[in-house]
Amino acid sequence: NTQTKQPRKLTEWQSSSSSATVVSRFAWASDNEHFLFATGSPGKYVLYLGNSGGLSGSPVSLNENDVCLAWSPTQLQFAYFSGANLIIQDVKGKSLPLQLGRQPDAGGTSLQWSPDGAMIAFSMKRDASVDMFTLKFSEGQPVLQTLVASPADDIRPSWSPDGKNVAFYVRAEKYDTKLAVTPVDRSRPPYIVAHNTSLPLFGGPQWLTTTEILYIGEEYQAVSQNSIYTVDIATGRRSSASMSVLLAN
Repeated sequence: NTQTKQPRKLTEWQSSSSSATVVSRFAWASDNEHFLFATGSPGKYVLYLGNSGGLSGSPVSLNENDVCLAWSPTQLQFAYFSGANLIIQDVKGKSLPLQLGRQPDAGGTSLQWSPDGAMIAFSMKRDASVDMFTLKFSEGQPVLQTLVASPADDIRPSWSPDGKNVAFYVRAEKYDTKLAVTPVDRSRPPYIVAHNTSLPLFGGPQWLTTTEILYIGEEYQAVSQNSIYTVDIATGRRSSASMSVLLAN
């Protein structure tokens, strides 16, 4: 409580091993009232839903290598992966499990809702590599479409502010990680906008405007120190990010 300055403990979680790495995720809903909180270690996560009054419903156990969750920006709905299913749930507890053929515990899983709340972009492994998909509800029915499929792992989708493009990372075992973009309407094939990029601990590429993306990487492979850059997908121009941009974001 920012008025009383008194904290109130809401959740409990205890590792079964003192050496296990504890990871936490926290996300506010669009109403700035409800929240999701997940904590645990690979193979043993607990997901909590709550608001300023306390927790809602029962905690959900997730036997995932990594926990992946996202709120809709327009509705009090959230999505997360559990086993082979993508679960879409509202704050009242109503849920819709969608079986997508996902390989549980496969690396690279991530998801993000579109700015208008009409679609979800996510990456998951179904065959040999991690590919990207979109889920859209048409007349109340979920429609699954492949957005990007390649021999590499296509991970961490991030919508542009206007919802027209999705930026993502291309991760190949023997090559550098790349930053790529694909138009949602598939008006052109996915294309690379930067090489030698670094994967952040969480989340996908960060959009500054509808055409400009912020990323961390190396200008040349021989350089041993990462720097922060921006790239304009309209012009292909790449430059070092200014301090004012960093402070604003």
